[in-house]
Amino acid sequence: MSQTVNERPRPPTRRRPPVYAFFTRAMAGSPPPGGWQNQGPDEFLPEAEVDINGQGLTTRGPLTNGRGLTNGRGLTNGDGMTDGQGMTNGRGLTNGAGMTGGTGMTNGQGLTNGRGLTNGDGMTNGRGLTNGRGLTNGQGMINGRGMVNGAGLTNGRGLTNGRGLTNGAGMVNGRGMTNGRGMVNGRGMTNGRGMVNGRGMVNGRGMVNGQGMTNDRGMVNGRGMTNGDGLINGASGAGHGGVDDEGFIDGRGLIDAKGLIDGDSFDAGKGLVDGRKLMYTEARKRLKKKRSVQKIAAIAIVIALIMIIAPLTYFYTQQDQIFIDGLFSDWSDVPKFTDILEGQENANIDITEYAVKDNEDSLNFYVRVKGRILDGSATSPGADSMQVFLDTDRNSGTGYQIYGVGADYMI
Repeated sequence: MSQTVNERPRPPTRRRPPVYAFFTRAMAGSPPPGGWQNQGPDEFLPEAEVDINGQGLTTRGPLTNGRGLTNGRGLTNGDGMTDGQGMTNGRGLTNGAGMTGGTGMTNGQGLTNGRGLTNGDGMTNGRGLTNGRGLTNGQGMINGRGMVNGAGLTNGRGLTNGRGLTNGAGMVNGRGMTNGRGMVNGRGMTNGRGMVNGRGMVNGRGMVNGQGMTNDRGMVNGRGMTNGDGLINGASGAGHGGVDDEGFIDGRGLIDAKGLIDGDSFDAGKGLVDGRKLMYTEARKRLKKKRSVQKIAAIAIVIALIMIIAPLTYFYTQQDQIFIDGLFSDWSDVPKFTDILEGQENANIDITEYAVKDNEDSLNFYVRVKGRILDGSATSPGADSMQVFLDTDRNSGTGYQIYGVGADYMI
């Protein structure tokens, strides 16, 4: 027998569209200014510099092809306007760096032959107006780098002779106003880096002599207000005797220790005076009173719990107990067993069901018959009775033998 397997048709395969990558080239900088010709598609002029006396109008690319207007650094082909760095062929206007053939306007770097107006760097022969770099002969106005002879107004780099106004780097002789780096002699106002002699206002780094207001880093002499890091002489106060340690007077507290007086608080202990409170004895009294309140509160809570739990416990306990009162409603939840023996003609002793309830400290039995239990007989004298036999070891070979049961107890 053959069986045809119908295969599920496969859906047509979808081809993913090709992924196209677009690449763009970012041009760095800004576009070339108008009127300038680029040397290639990816090149442009980032900046333009004008140089009237040097290589032509610009140093960053020509207007046409070279660094000049046409081909060279000049207007036409060279560094000049025509062929060289000058207007014609040289670095000058004609052939050299000057107007004619030299570095000057005629032949040299000056107006005539040199770098000056005539022959030198100056107006006449040197770099100055006459012969030197100054107005007359030197780098100054007359002979030196200053106005007279030196780098200063007179002879030095200062106004007179030095770097300062008179002789030094200061206004008079030094770098300060008088002689030093300060206003008078030093870096300070008088002699030092401070206002008078030191780095402070008077002599030191402080206001008077030190880094503090008077002599040291503190306000007077130390890091504190007077001498140390504290208010007077120490880190907070003055000495261990009464004004020194990390406290205001002797310790970390106001007087001696971490407290305000002797201990962590006012006097000696962790309290304000001697103990945890104002006085040691008062602290004990308050502590005792506090403990008494706690005990009373605990007792009240226990009594309240007893009053709540006791009725509930009694109620649930009563629900499980069996009372011998002629009412059988408390046996309603107890499992019962049926007597299967037949053949008893007297209905008053024919047992139909029975039950046993264990109350931990007692046993209760329930027995029901077809007739009237313990009804007795009107014709025969005596009283009816009922016995319960218990086989506690569950061994029929031991105890009193009755109907195949080894009874160990009888009730």
